[in-house]
Amino acid sequence: MGCCHVKIRLLPMNRNIKFTIPQRDDHHSEDAAESVPLREPTRRKPRSALGGTAGVRLGLLCLLLVMVLMAMNHASKPQSWNWLFQFDQVDLPNNTTGVPVDTPPPSQTTKTPETASGSSQPVTAASRDRALAENLERQFWRNLLKQLDGQQQVRLFNLIEAATAQTDLPLGSTAAVRPVVNRIMVFHKKFVEQESDHPEKLKAFQKVWSESWLPAIEAVIANRPNVDLINDEVRQLKPLLNQTAETLIQDKTPIERGREAYAWFAAWSQIFDQPLSQDNAVSATVTQLIAQPDAWRGENIRINGTAMRVERVEASYNAIGIENYYVVWIKPDHPSIYPFCVYTLVAPESLMGEPDETMREVRQPVTTTARFFKNRLFNASQKKGNEAAFAPVLLTAMVEAVADPNASTSTKTSLPSASTIIFSITLISVVALLIAFYVYRTTLTTARSLPRKNSLEKGFQILQEDGRVETTSEKLQRLSDEMGDPPSDSSDQA
Repeated sequence: MGCCHVKIRLLPMNRNIKFTIPQRDDHHSEDAAESVPLREPTRRKPRSALGGTAGVRLGLLCLLLVMVLMAMNHASKPQSWNWLFQFDQVDLPNNTTGVPVDTPPPSQTTKTPETASGSSQPVTAASRDRALAENLERQFWRNLLKQLDGQQQVRLFNLIEAATAQTDLPLGSTAAVRPVVNRIMVFHKKFVEQESDHPEKLKAFQKVWSESWLPAIEAVIANRPNVDLINDEVRQLKPLLNQTAETLIQDKTPIERGREAYAWFAAWSQIFDQPLSQDNAVSATVTQLIAQPDAWRGENIRINGTAMRVERVEASYNAIGIENYYVVWIKPDHPSIYPFCVYTLVAPESLMGEPDETMREVRQPVTTTARFFKNRLFNASQKKGNEAAFAPVLLTAMVEAVADPNASTSTKTSLPSASTIIFSITLISVVALLIAFYVYRTTLTTARSLPRKNSLEKGFQILQEDGRVETTSEKLQRLSDEMGDPPSDSSDQA
């Protein structure tokens, strides 16, 4: 008996396929077949440009843009980099003994005084002689100061203060000043001999010396001040010495009592004569003062920062009545590993300890206007052993305490800046847009999937209920009948 092999090829489904349903009559006429469409083809809507992964990518790019803007804003602030360069820590003197770094400190100078006459003045014999005398005068006082120690420079300062104003010397200091006057007279004699090769300059210098300076000095030493002795040359003696003493200041050295003593008290005298004002103050960083001390010397600097340590030191006996100083080590409000070293006569009550306390660790925001003097050298204490560190030395009459901006007790509320408001609005808008886009995409996907699912289920249900549609077994049987059995003689021959 022959076997019938039927090969069935399954075609992929297509949405546009129409099932052909033959009429079930006696003749199985194919002409009576009827085509029944199950579903009308629908045109698919074009996908939105923001749909799918493209929308997700666009949202992520917007979010990344916002994060980049926030990072740029944060990186533009210098204090954001303090952690990298350790600018949040400043080096303070390594005081293991608990006593101030300086005991009487002497080191400050003054700005260039107004000494010489204006350059617009006509050149006369008197002005020419005066110019020659000034050059020799500076040389005389500079060489003299180099030969005097710190104590003698303080006494010379007291003498010049009294001579230029024709006032009495500080009480009990006349005997101490006399040796300095003798030293001046001896040095003057040697100086005249050394400058004998320049008769014109020496003549002009000797005229000022004998007619103006010497009478004023002798009157003070004799305790007989006479204001009639004050003339232009006497008035110019004080600023001339201040300017000359300033040239002896050495930066990046410790506070000295020797060659800088006169400049130190001369600077304090100028602060008393011309009180510091914020109007003519300038802003400067620690780095600028350390890098260019000559350009900034004598300038009034506005300082804002946090006081880290306060030291109390005594002053040498002087003609301006200074008994002691407060040395305030201030961490600046700009990035710097070095502090400001500010000498002040009056410290805030919040920085002062017990009367007998010489050093105190504090943490108090302060502000002041101070005059730059020099850059001092000290040993750092931030676990660096004996590593050298530097600090600008500034002088002021008073340091003021300010309210801590980070204090929780502050009742003041400040409005955010315009840039902060705009940035916040932009950020909120972007986040809201991303949320709305996500909700829209989720809702749209669900709405599209439901009709498609319902349509397929309904189509299969129609096919099952329609009696005109052949089942799979019926179709196989019909195909087998149509092909017929193999010839009978083939079986006989077998």
